[in-house]
Amino acid sequence: MVVRENIIIGSVIGLFFCAVGAIVAALAIKYAAASILWDFILGGGIALALASVATLAFYVSSQLTGRPFLMAALLVNIGICFIVGGIVWHYSAAGSEGKKSGAALFVEYAFASLPTTVPSEGRVDHLDLFYSPDWGDAANAPTGLGGRHGDPGQKWDWHGPTLKVSPNYRCQITNLTTEPMFFVEIVLRVYFKEVIRDLANMRSGDVIHSRDWPIMFNKIDAGKQVIFYASNQSRYFAYAAFPSTASYADASNKNRLQVEVSPVAWGGMSFNPAESTST
Repeated sequence: MVVRENIIIGSVIGLFFCAVGAIVAALAIKYAAASILWDFILGGGIALALASVATLAFYVSSQLTGRPFLMAALLVNIGICFIVGGIVWHYSAAGSEGKKSGAALFVEYAFASLPTTVPSEGRVDHLDLFYSPDWGDAANAPTGLGGRHGDPGQKWDWHGPTLKVSPNYRCQITNLTTEPMFFVEIVLRVYFKEVIRDLANMRSGDVIHSRDWPIMFNKIDAGKQVIFYASNQSRYFAYAAFPSTASYADASNKNRLQVEVSPVAWGGMSFNPAESTST
């Protein structure tokens, strides 16, 4: 009778601590931020739940067989703590190289006219979308950002009087982290759609070509922005979407890291086909 009562009491206590550990782990998973403290809370909750079950099993066995359980339970619990700690550290944001949690690149874009005067930097980065069916395999198709140079204050005419290109976008990418990012690569997904004309109107049809269009920036300082403009010079409707992640190199330029991207609008940039205004 005493053994049975001890088993019941031990089971209640063991299951209580198991439930506490499970609740702590669940809260850590739901509300955790990318920090070592939350990694510790998560690992501690999981370890407590598993250790409680293991200790309860040793205790019940000792009550039924009369063998001591403290030393065996202690060694097993230490092993559980090491195993759980290693697993949590390996998959956590704190211990996993090449992975960062939280949006660290913030993307904004809006309709804007292309600069008509060369800025003080003497350069403007420009995403100039274009597609030709003659390319066939897109291996030799253009990628990246183009750049236009000039003397500060010089007047610019982008496409000449015979080509109407609209809309144009101004894009700004901000580094929200506390560290500079080097050789930042953002891979846009670009689609070109056929033009269907109905009398005086036109609308987009099926996608005739799509591919990745990587763009790169040499450096984005912490808390700073890079700016580029985007246009479509093709005779097709075009659409460019930002990805959810990007990559960059750390200060040592030895590790390629992943970072989350948070576009201010998930719809992407839509472009009309370029039209000739010459008669």
